[in-house]
Amino acid sequence: MKRLMAPLYLFLILVLLGLTIRYIAGKNSELWQIWSSVDVTSAVALAALAFFAYRQMLRDDDEVRIMLEVDGKRHDTGLCLLRKDCTRSEIIGVLGMMQRRTKERFMYDPVHLHDLLNELNRVQKGKAKELAVPLSQEEFEQFVLAQKDRSNG
Repeated sequence: MKRLMAPLYLFLILVLLGLTIRYIAGKNSELWQIWSSVDVTSAVALAALAFFAYRQMLRDDDEVRIMLEVDGKRHDTGLCLLRKDCTRSEIIGVLGMMQRRTKERFMYDPVHLHDLLNELNRVQKGKAKELAVPLSQEEFEQFVLAQKDRSNG
């Protein structure tokens, strides 16, 4: 909680410092002119930071299509996640839900783990709009892909 309050405390200190300079030194003093310059520069810098944060927020809300890749061929699962939700655990959870009804837990060959993590990094950095989950043919056979009618939009 203290960490969340630090920006508020800093803001209050800067406001009090500015008011002190304004009313003690006066608005025609050199110190007030310097403070005014710092104030304008800070406002421009904060506007730029807000713009970049807004762009990041919009990018995090992009939909990422989940594909299963077997021997270089991609199979559409018909599922999408928000980019901000594309994590290793979320993907493994989705794959587990797509598994055929069985008492066995979803098994993923660690051989593909490196490729999966690279794909996740590409998606999270915004370099891809599809997440291709690399699988062997045997792994692929444990999934049921929903055939959704896409002709209705």
